[in-house]
Amino acid sequence: MEKVLQQKDEALTKAERRLTAMGKTVERLDENQLIQSLRDQNLLFNHLRWGEGPVRVLLELGGSPGKTEEAEEVEFELAPFELLPHVTHWFLTLVETGFWDGCHLIRNAPHVLQFNCRGRTAVTGNPSLLARVPGAENGRITGRKSIVFQEFAPDFNHLPFTLGVAGRPGGEDFYVNLVDNKRNHGPGGQGPEPDPCFAEVVKGKDVLEKMHQKLTTGFLKEDDFVLIRRMLIKGGEKGT
Repeated sequence: MEKVLQQKDEALTKAERRLTAMGKTVERLDENQLIQSLRDQNLLFNHLRWGEGPVRVLLELGGSPGKTEEAEEVEFELAPFELLPHVTHWFLTLVETGFWDGCHLIRNAPHVLQFNCRGRTAVTGNPSLLARVPGAENGRITGRKSIVFQEFAPDFNHLPFTLGVAGRPGGEDFYVNLVDNKRNHGPGGQGPEPDPCFAEVVKGKDVLEKMHQKLTTGFLKEDDFVLIRRMLIKGGEKGT
């Protein structure tokens, strides 16, 4: 009798394990379906709003809070919409709404230049800036503007002068890779999911290299932040 009961217990334990595994599989399938639906919707919106691409973004950098310096330009081209519909949609939407204007380069690491928007400098000639930025109160961003999931394309990896999304979940911080960061930021790097890599610098690499050499290594003091004077979409929008 004891042997029979033991066999029943073992059978029940195995059945419970199978049910648990099946439940996790179903949850994962539902999650994957939701993610794919979001990617499909983002791709459709991208094409309707910004055309077929590739889309380029102009980044004007220059000066620190309270200082006036001539702006320098960096231009980058986003990954094809078909590869990364969600991350490109996230980033271009923030650019188009003026989210990045007045934000800063805040970290000069040996391997990346990192930008974020948790503090904001009023940008001359743009008095409506804060009104256009969701979550901005008295010059401060009170909520993170994150991506929904860690979208990654193996064909668009973290090579020098590509752009990646920092954090878990990623955003709003982004960074420019200064070295080959596939090992650290790609699959198997800082976590179970890689950082999204979504754009490539096509003009102004010398500007970024000069800043990298000039700035103190590490997280910068607020007085040494480099201002994003503005960021705008250069091409790809229908009707322009």
